[in-house]
Amino acid sequence: MISALEHTTWTCPNCQSASPPDEFVAGRLIRCSRCQFIYPVTHSAASADGSVAPLTDETWTDKWGPIHADRYRVIRALATGAQGKILLAHHRHLNQTCVIKLVAAGDDEWTDLANQRLRIEAQAGVRVNHPHVARVFDCDCVNRAWYFAMEYIAGENLRDVLKSAPGLDWRQAVQIGRQVSDGLTAIHRSGLIHRDVKPGNIMLMRDGKVKITDLGLVKTHPDGDTMGVTWDGQVLGTPLYMPPEQFDANATLDARADVYAFGATLFHLLTGRAPFTGKGLDDIAQKHRTAAVEWPTDVADRVPGWLRATVETCLAKRPEHRFASTDALSDALSHADSRRPLPVAPATSDRNGVVVTSFQNLSRQTVDEWIGDAIAELLSSRLMECDGLHVVDRNLFSDLVRKGAAGNGTESAAGRSQMFQAARLVGVTRIIMGSFHRQGDEIRIVAHSLSRDDGDTRCTGSVSGPIAALFELEDTLAGKIVQSLPPEWRTRRRPGAASAGTTNLDAHQQYVRGQRAFSDGDYREAIRFAQLACTSDSEYGDPSSLMGAAHARLGEYQNAVACHERQERLARERGHTSDLAAALGNLGAMYHYQGEYGVAYEFLDRASALVTDAPPSSNTAKLFGNLGMVCNRLGRCPDAERAFERSIAICKELNDLVSMVWPYNGMGSVLLEQSRFAEAREYHQRALALAGEIRDRVMVGVSQMNIGRCASAAGDVAEAEIWFNAALGTLEGTDFWNGLTLVYEHLADMYLRGDRPDDALGSIDKRIDLARRHGNRRMEAHAWSQKARAFEQLNRKDDALDALRKSIDISQQPALYDSLHRYLNEATSRTDVR
Repeated sequence: MISALEHTTWTCPNCQSASPPDEFVAGRLIRCSRCQFIYPVTHSAASADGSVAPLTDETWTDKWGPIHADRYRVIRALATGAQGKILLAHHRHLNQTCVIKLVAAGDDEWTDLANQRLRIEAQAGVRVNHPHVARVFDCDCVNRAWYFAMEYIAGENLRDVLKSAPGLDWRQAVQIGRQVSDGLTAIHRSGLIHRDVKPGNIMLMRDGKVKITDLGLVKTHPDGDTMGVTWDGQVLGTPLYMPPEQFDANATLDARADVYAFGATLFHLLTGRAPFTGKGLDDIAQKHRTAAVEWPTDVADRVPGWLRATVETCLAKRPEHRFASTDALSDALSHADSRRPLPVAPATSDRNGVVVTSFQNLSRQTVDEWIGDAIAELLSSRLMECDGLHVVDRNLFSDLVRKGAAGNGTESAAGRSQMFQAARLVGVTRIIMGSFHRQGDEIRIVAHSLSRDDGDTRCTGSVSGPIAALFELEDTLAGKIVQSLPPEWRTRRRPGAASAGTTNLDAHQQYVRGQRAFSDGDYREAIRFAQLACTSDSEYGDPSSLMGAAHARLGEYQNAVACHERQERLARERGHTSDLAAALGNLGAMYHYQGEYGVAYEFLDRASALVTDAPPSSNTAKLFGNLGMVCNRLGRCPDAERAFERSIAICKELNDLVSMVWPYNGMGSVLLEQSRFAEAREYHQRALALAGEIRDRVMVGVSQMNIGRCASAAGDVAEAEIWFNAALGTLEGTDFWNGLTLVYEHLADMYLRGDRPDDALGSIDKRIDLARRHGNRRMEAHAWSQKARAFEQLNRKDDALDALRKSIDISQQPALYDSLHRYLNEATSRTDVR
């Protein structure tokens, strides 16, 4: 077969390109040179015109004569086992090649179970009529031997395909996924559950189409008629692909079990391996129940974020957080063209991105680890004064590298590739890295510059001196680094662009220790170090900002506000514009989180006025994004749209794809408020693609929620529930409690519109609990008003009235900060910042 193809022109079923095959894989598969899709070499028993290949073993006719004498002519055995055989045959009357499965006669328990399973598979095959499910057309028992006949599928099962060609092109995986989802939907609509979806039970044919096979473990839905084989205390299925609940032999399964199994199959198609492996059944089961899905390090380059998010939704531990049906999964896979990952934004300015990573400690003294962070922080501050540079936050960059490196050191090829991938996502073209060696009171620092474009590494300078003179040494080294950069990158210095900082080395040490703790998620420790930094230098503003951020992550917003007020006071006293804008922006964000949208707007509006003429930065993009969110909450859609447009424009100018997720979601929300559903969904899908690409779990969850809002507003409640439940599954376990409350808010609104008050009450109670725990009175008041509506729909008028009173009482309590204008006027009068 291969030798014939090697001398002919071959037309790819996917891209229709007419060219010789690119390669033959393991003698059975063809890879298209253009689209890289893989197809089996047809080794059918019948030729293209349907004629039968020569009989290879006449002894089968003699042995199984009673079964096939009048209808079947056996061609050969395909497989044999202890309980039976699988034969390739020709149906004499239908003139069709087929496969016969039969179980030998016997009285033992295993033979009885094998017979039962064969009959179930035959009944299911007749019951389901779909082009992507193998068709059964005969079943009988002759001489106590059960058999059934099904269509012959010329091709390879995906298990064997993956053995020869690990990992398919994502587009082919999506194409296969749609077909399998449609086939499973047909099975489910027939009242059945497959229970054994895996690559080995999916046949790939020469034309690219697939068929689901092996319905021997099918079971009816819990409310369906009886069909299915069950062994008490026995786990049925294939552990590598089974959902957590299927490992419980007595669990009641529904269609979402097949959704999980097919998600595991899709993962295997995309990566070349099953999502969870182990040393035995118990080990594998535990991983299915508790372990997070880990994608191989090279997946970000090959598989779009939206597709990874779709697979992870299938693989949610709890059934209610998965796609509710394979029909919904098929829909999620049906918009591949509009959900492809966004390309790198083209450079629209001469601005160039630089990031300074933590310097390596060559002295190996763990007590000195803080110095590497301190060097990076100080160099970043100095480089921010160059007008031609966009200095990227090093902690953001390091987080991106960690998410993708999966344990690879940056010196490895995979690690360096991941650094370049992270650099691409945040618009970095030059990575400043280096090392230091401390001996006693002396220190030597060496810096290198790594180019993302060509991978070239060059030494940019070194300095030596006493550790006590670290600030002066950093100034000297920063000058050398700047001189090594292209002239157009260092056009002029802009004093005030960087933080005012400190000249107290001990304060700076405590601050960078706090930064590291914050990055590691230890917010209490971050607060402790920041407090020590403030004690060492009472005029140092950066630790106050860090403390405020840590308190906010813990939901302690009043403490966070106090920290940012101190940050704002110090910025005014020092006359430092960028610090003042950051402080006002942080205060606005805190009020936003507490539902004080009017107060939040006042702060954010003042902050945005300070940066209107400033060079673009990621912080400025975030500021305008927050302003847009607050304007949208206040119903000021035109102002919100302008703010998001400004934020997106800044991100594009900086080539910063990471920062673009937030304003994309925001713009989608504004458009949704104006009933521009298609436009809104497009923005949210772009946000989901980017969030998946950068592996930002919170933003993936927020984007899923927003797509659910679009579906809900368009009247598609079933799809909306799928996306909302996916968002809950994604956001659970994160510290973004606001996101969870928003999902519950939108779920409750949707249920109330659909006259489903009982469902609404469940979401409302969870929202009230979260709002109380985090001190958000406005959110709690709104939730009580929702609860009043739910009680009204249930005709519980007294409960509705009590809930409404509760909402009014909470909303009429004095605001936490009712003297905003007086506070701002007094703060402004203290110092006139120009």
